[in-house]
Amino acid sequence: MTDPSVAFSGAVPLPRRVETPPRTLRSLLDEGLPNSPVSGFEGIHGSLQERLLRSRRERDDQLTILLRRADELVRDLHGRLAMVEAQLRRFERLRRGFEELGEFGADGRREVEAHIEDLRAYREELRAIQQAPALREAREGLRESLERDRESAVSRLDHESVREEMDPVVDEILAMIEPPDVLWASRAVDRFESEVREWRRFHHLPTICRFWNALAARLEGMDPSGAEAASERGRALEQEIRHRDERRTVNEAARRAALEIREAVANLGERGEEEINVQMHIWLGRLRRYQDDFNLEDGVTKEVYRTFGAINRVRKELPVHGFIDALNRNFRADWDEYVRHWEMKLEAARTQDRLDAEEDERLEREREERERLSAEERERSEARLGEITRILQELAAGSEWRDDADVRDDVKEMLLAAVDQGGCQSEDFLGAARAFAPLAHGADFRKLRRSLAKRGVDFDEIELIESERADSPDEELFRELGPDWSGKTVAIVGGLPREQVRRRIEEGLGLKEARWYEYYRDTCEQEPAEAAIRSGAVDLVLLLVRYAGHKINEVRETARSCGIEVRVIDRGCGVTSILRGLKSAHLAVPRPS
Repeated sequence: MTDPSVAFSGAVPLPRRVETPPRTLRSLLDEGLPNSPVSGFEGIHGSLQERLLRSRRERDDQLTILLRRADELVRDLHGRLAMVEAQLRRFERLRRGFEELGEFGADGRREVEAHIEDLRAYREELRAIQQAPALREAREGLRESLERDRESAVSRLDHESVREEMDPVVDEILAMIEPPDVLWASRAVDRFESEVREWRRFHHLPTICRFWNALAARLEGMDPSGAEAASERGRALEQEIRHRDERRTVNEAARRAALEIREAVANLGERGEEEINVQMHIWLGRLRRYQDDFNLEDGVTKEVYRTFGAINRVRKELPVHGFIDALNRNFRADWDEYVRHWEMKLEAARTQDRLDAEEDERLEREREERERLSAEERERSEARLGEITRILQELAAGSEWRDDADVRDDVKEMLLAAVDQGGCQSEDFLGAARAFAPLAHGADFRKLRRSLAKRGVDFDEIELIESERADSPDEELFRELGPDWSGKTVAIVGGLPREQVRRRIEEGLGLKEARWYEYYRDTCEQEPAEAAIRSGAVDLVLLLVRYAGHKINEVRETARSCGIEVRVIDRGCGVTSILRGLKSAHLAVPRPS
């Protein structure tokens, strides 16, 4: 018989589902339940979870190693670039030295220039690596990947390790406690604390501490001894938590300081010599404070040691004054005070570096200016410097300059006059000046001190003679003599003219003009001096006769024949000596200008 639904719709009939006859209760009981296809689920799950964590750690370790190597490459590049720049500066000084020798230094200059070209090419290679997009992109990508992995690791922690979810559990236990349940609750929390310590989940310690404090409050009226025991447990945990927080803070600060210092060390070569020296003391003092005063974790200790090594390597490459005590592990100090002491010197060191840089530029300009001088002027300047050098060599052989203040004044003026003639670039003069290092104090001698220090003179070990005083004895003389000599013209004949001294006399007394004519042993400006005297343009003549030739008496006779006051100064040629000469003419009435 045809199915009426098929006849109506014209559809193909579906095959009928074969019905499984229902099993009887007896058969179900006999068969029992089927076994799981995964036998030993807990063991397999634990094994796979451990494998997953291990795989993640291996991947993270690989990323960390790659990132560390990339960072080390960048730091190495910074260090090598700083080293190349320092080597180039030293070669540049050699090149200028060979250039000053003219044809005698031609071969050396060419060899130095070849090395300079090689170093410049090497520097460009290093810069190309430093600026490579691949290196920058790799570092940024690795850092982003590590950050994502850390965030993911935090989000994958078990709920049991989340402190916020443990607090309600403790509250529930506390709510159930009655006197008979205290032992049970205490044992439960003890067991939980043991697991926390075993798995190093120390973030649960505050929750456990809160439990003991709350339990002590609950037992205070029911069980005083139990309340005291619970309170003692709470106080012990509070102290431990505080210690752990402090230690974690210190370790984080030490790790951060070590990394920051290592990063800064790579660019240390860009700073001045004095700042480099002071900054190294500050860094080493900070590191030694963490190392000596705190119990650091092993990983942090390794970071600190790596930073010590980085500083020590740079110390050997850069111009650092001697060995730094803080690098000696046996050296001890109050490190907070040590760091404060050197931090107070930092700004002064930067100022000194700026002054040194300006001085180097000034020396370079002087060198270029001498090169532009005519042959005759250069010969005169070199002759004057050579004459001063010979006089200093003669004085150094005796002890008169140590015993006689006037001779010391003469020596100081000769030293400064020689510096004005470019003596800081003359090895002969600097060799003669070494004996007089105890006199080279004060701002005027800074350029000479620096040149001598570069040639091995340690001014820290030298006992200075006649240390510079804060009050100037010349100021009283300026005030006393100024009203009588303001607007007048004074001719100074003899000695070594020093523009700084001449300008100070002229400005300090308000003179119309102070003219200084050189008359020093064989070097003589007698004719222009006598011409100025005869012209009537001079109100007073001061003769500095200590090292002048015998013909200086002719200048005196010329002045007297013209009716011009003459004063003889037989000691010194500095500001004080000249002012004293003027004071001896103080009672004479100056001629109107």
